[in-house]
Amino acid sequence: MMIAFQRTQRGQTSITEEDLKSAILNQPPGTPELTIMSFKNAEHGTTPGAMSASHSNALSKVDIPAFDWPIADFPKYKYPLDHFESLNKGQDERCLAMVEDLVDHCEKRNMPVAGIAVEPIQSDCTTEASADFFQGLQQITNRRGIYLMFDESRTGCGATGKFWCHENFCLPNRVDAVVFGEKCQLAGFFHSLELSPQERDRIYEPWMGDPVKLYILEAIISLIERFNLMKQVQKTGDYLKNGLMDMEVSYYDLIHSTRGMGTILAFDAQCPALRDNIVCHLRKKGVILGQCGSQGISLRPSLTFTKRHADIFLQKLEEVIKETELKKPKNDKVEDIIAKYGPPPKPFSRPRVHPCEQAASQKEMKIEKKKKLPCEAKNKKSIRPDIKASDKSDFSDPCDAHLEDWQRECKAMSKGVKKFNPDEKPAKKPVAFDGPGVEPKA
Repeated sequence: MMIAFQRTQRGQTSITEEDLKSAILNQPPGTPELTIMSFKNAEHGTTPGAMSASHSNALSKVDIPAFDWPIADFPKYKYPLDHFESLNKGQDERCLAMVEDLVDHCEKRNMPVAGIAVEPIQSDCTTEASADFFQGLQQITNRRGIYLMFDESRTGCGATGKFWCHENFCLPNRVDAVVFGEKCQLAGFFHSLELSPQERDRIYEPWMGDPVKLYILEAIISLIERFNLMKQVQKTGDYLKNGLMDMEVSYYDLIHSTRGMGTILAFDAQCPALRDNIVCHLRKKGVILGQCGSQGISLRPSLTFTKRHADIFLQKLEEVIKETELKKPKNDKVEDIIAKYGPPPKPFSRPRVHPCEQAASQKEMKIEKKKKLPCEAKNKKSIRPDIKASDKSDFSDPCDAHLEDWQRECKAMSKGVKKFNPDEKPAKKPVAFDGPGVEPKA
C-alpha cells in the first residue's frame, strides 16, 4: 500500500537516484513518513509493522519499539441488534467521523495515511461491525486516496458462510488488499492491480513461497465445493446463534450479547469468574471452546460442524449453566464480624528465654530424671516393715516377670549355638569341585 501511495504522490514517475541513496540511510525522501491506520483491540501479527497496528495484547508489545501510527475506535454494539438499532448506528457514524479526523490530523503532521488495516470481525473480543460501517469506510478511503486492507487471517476460508468475510458486506467496489492465513493452511495476500509495483524484486523473499501448501489449499477448496460446506456453515451458524439467543432469554442474568457471523460466534458471561467457571465445566464435558476479552466465550468450530453437533453443545451448555451458581463475595464489615463471632484470638507467644538459661533448665531436667528410683528401689520402699520376706513376692514389680520370661526364651534359643571365640580361626571350606567321584580339594 505504501509503495502505491508514494508512487501516486510522485506523479507515477520512476524512482530517482536520490530516493535510492536516502532509502539506504533510512532518510527521506527514499524513506517517507507514511502511516497505516488501525483500530482499537485489533490483532494483526507480531512483526514490527503488524505489531504497531495491533492493540489487543499489551504483553506482546511491551519493550518493543513501534511506529507512531493513528488508532481509531471500532464500533461497540449493544445486543440484541434489533433492540438497539439507532444506538448502534450512532456508533458507526461516530467511528467513521473519527477516521476522517485522524486522516486530517496526520496530513497536518506531514505523516499522511497510506492505508487502513481492519479486521471484518475482531478476533480479540469477537467484535463485529455492520455492513454500513464497512461501506462507509470504503467510501472514505476511495475519496481520500487511501487503500483499504482486510485482514482475513481468522475469518477467511469459509468460517462466516462466505469464503471471505468481507463478501458479506456488499461493498460497492472491490477491496484493495486481503491478507489470509490459519484456516487456509497457507499465509499470503492478494491485491488489486493498482498496488502492483512497477519495478522488479520490490517484494522479494529468499524461499519464494511454499508450493506444497498451495496443493493443500487447493484440496481444501475442492472439498468445500464438493460438499457445499459454505451453505452448511450458513445454516448451522444461524441455528447455533438462534439457540444461544433463546438461551439468553432463559438465563438473562448469566449470559448475554450473542454475536458473530456464520460459525464465528461469541457470547458474554455476567462476570469473568462466571465465564471461567462455564469454560472449565464445559471442557470437563468434552467441549472445546475459547475465551475472548474479559468475560467472553468464543466458538470456532470446523466447517464440518452440523446441527447435530450444535444440539449437543447447546444441551451441555444448558446443563453447565444450571449447575453453575455464582457465589458473590461477602462484603461484611469488621464490626459485624466481631459482633457475630467475637474478637479474634490472640496469637500464641512463647516467652523469650536466654540460651544460657535454657541450657541450665535442660540440665536440671536431666538430673531430676536420674534421681527417679528404679523398680527394685520402689519395691523395697513400698514393702511395709511388718511383712515377712516370704510374702514380698506379692509386691514384686510385673517388669521382673517379663524380664525372667525373656531371659528364659533367650537361653532356649541359644542351645546348640556355639559361642564366638575371636582367637579361634574358622575352618577352610572347599573351593573347587573337579567332577563326579572326585573329592573336593581343601
